[in-house]
Amino acid sequence: MKFDKNAIINQKGMFSFLLYNRETKELNLFRSLTANPVFYYQDAEILIISNKLQSFKRFSNDLNEEYFRLYLNTELTETEHSPYKGVRRLLPGHQLSKKKGFALKLNKFWSMSLMESRSSEEYIEIFSEVMKEILQDYVRDQKSFACELSGGLDSSSICCLADQLRNEKSSFYGYTYIFDRLSDGSSNKETVDIIYQNTNLIPNYLNLSNYWSFKDTKKDIVYYDEPSQLILNYAMFRDLHLAAKQNGSTIVLSGEGGDELLCSSSHYLRDLLFQGDYKRLFYDLLRLAAKHKQPIWKTFGTHVFPSLLTNKLKYKFESKFNNQTWQNTGFYLTWYNTPSWIGEKLKKISYQEVESERKRIRDSRIRSNYLRENFERLLLINPCTWIDTNISKPLDMTRVYPFRDQRMIEFVFSIPSLDQLDFSHKKRCIREGFKNVVPQEILTNPDKSNFVEIFRKGFYKEANFINELIQMSRADAFGWIKKEKLQHAIDKFKYGFNDEFGLISKTLGLEIWLRHQGY
Repeated sequence: MKFDKNAIINQKGMFSFLLYNRETKELNLFRSLTANPVFYYQDAEILIISNKLQSFKRFSNDLNEEYFRLYLNTELTETEHSPYKGVRRLLPGHQLSKKKGFALKLNKFWSMSLMESRSSEEYIEIFSEVMKEILQDYVRDQKSFACELSGGLDSSSICCLADQLRNEKSSFYGYTYIFDRLSDGSSNKETVDIIYQNTNLIPNYLNLSNYWSFKDTKKDIVYYDEPSQLILNYAMFRDLHLAAKQNGSTIVLSGEGGDELLCSSSHYLRDLLFQGDYKRLFYDLLRLAAKHKQPIWKTFGTHVFPSLLTNKLKYKFESKFNNQTWQNTGFYLTWYNTPSWIGEKLKKISYQEVESERKRIRDSRIRSNYLRENFERLLLINPCTWIDTNISKPLDMTRVYPFRDQRMIEFVFSIPSLDQLDFSHKKRCIREGFKNVVPQEILTNPDKSNFVEIFRKGFYKEANFINELIQMSRADAFGWIKKEKLQHAIDKFKYGFNDEFGLISKTLGLEIWLRHQGY
């Protein structure tokens, strides 16, 4: 039977699968845009493929310093590199082909299809239908399933819509992290209770004050395939999944990815300014102002003026004379930030190196610089795959991320740039598309809780464990970090003098991984 590539391209949802043709002795491996990682290792004529990274340790146990340089210096998580030399990750949207007697081939099998301009109302209607299709695939036949509910727009829309689409006989459990002590943060219980009172969700609360950073990371980790800062929140993820499993659920819905997907258009008009396309900028400003029946100066102030602030112009001016960095591109996103405690053995990352990683999954049909940057971040910086591999799968559970479903990505990024700006600005697609689904109080005033104080407390409560990690640092022994500078940064964070929790937690997550792997 002849292999039909279009059959693969038209597959829906998240998938990774392998096809082998016995007649031609050709193997094809596919990974969709946001599917969990698949790794491969080739030695002479031997090709090993697995979705479990630890299964490669018997073939290659040597650490890959290029991986750890990217890990410590950037936010990238889905590059070709893996922690072990010679073991590579199949990139999102890519195909691996191997025929006996021929070299291994890699190519991007997926590309964007652009949509003709439509009205905002039509886009919002399509958005709602795509979300319904995604959720129906997962919930309509479930006897029991669960959903993370924070009280924000993303998780609230998922929970409320899933409640409408579920089988009437099914049980639907909501799980919410709440603050039970005022010193830890503003309580979100009042907000999420609005959802519980207006749906059939069975409420469950997990007190965040019981989950300070590092809790249970010393002895209770079941599986830890790649280093990640998320390991510091291991107990939170584990207890939620265990509670859902005890209630008979095998699926947990999550609203993660909504911000990355729907805030992707907010700088489109600034794109035109930095590209020098002033005629089109003026034309699109007029169109947008007329559409919203507001003066053009107000539209300009909302969408363009922030890019004219002194520091933005300074960075843009510098980029004319120096090598580019993430700061002087004129955009908002941060791809990398070198910690002060990086050791001499791991050199810094340049803009060009990050750009090289991005180009591997770049789609030329996305023309706006900022939209392209957001699309690439959505694929290359994806925390969901780590949670799936290390938390969900060991418990025989599935986490579903509707906002990261390939169908949703294809739809949102196929919209013309200016239309996308209007469609997703302040998540209009959710506020209007689900106005008869999500309670009005949530649409107008969603929860915006911050967990930083819980994490800061963890550095006090787990001080002995942290000191042990630093004083006996494996990364320091390898020359990757300078433990004295890391200790100094942690002390400053504990007392509120810096905001480097992400960088610190990544480094400590690496220390825990090295110990877990026996290094």
